[in-house]
Amino acid sequence: MNREEVVTLACNYAEREGYVVGRYDISLAREGSEWHVNFHGKPKARPGDFFTVLIDDVAQKVKALIAGK
Repeated sequence: MNREEVVTLACNYAEREGYVVGRYDISLAREGSEWHVNFHGKPKARPGDFFTVLIDDVAQKVKALIAGK
């Protein structure tokens, strides 16, 4: 998967889970065959105002959404 496909998949999933992705800055990291799509509240994240969507690059699907604490 390319970066654009990963972000689109993560954003669609987050929106289905009730997040308004336009309220977040997005960054990406890749570890092996797993993408970490990090969402940070903008303009400045408050405690707990972040979450991460894990994407399996091989299966091309969401593995998990990890909410901020």
